[in-house]
Amino acid sequence: MRNKSGLTPINYCLSSSQEKLPELLKHAAYLRAMDKRFQSSLPLALNGLCHIANIRPGYVALICQSQLEASKVRMHSRKILQLFNENFKIPVKKVRIIIETSGFQP
Repeated sequence: MRNKSGLTPINYCLSSSQEKLPELLKHAAYLRAMDKRFQSSLPLALNGLCHIANIRPGYVALICQSQLEASKVRMHSRKILQLFNENFKIPVKKVRIIIETSGFQP
């Protein structure tokens, strides 16, 4: 079940008759490991400005703390796409930027 934003609500994952929580935790661990590799591969100008929020076929979602950081990341989006395609062997064609103002800490 997905809502209009394309995200699956956490309540659905926790209360589902199918055990979705282990699958959710496995995906979260995968994203955290990918983010560590991603941070070490980023150019110095972008290091720490964004973190991987999700990876789906065709796109990667990145979280930034502010609009200013998001602008810097957008300027380097071609480099980020190239990084995923060459270093991670993940075919990504689009970078989606999410601005998180509630103090996200990876």
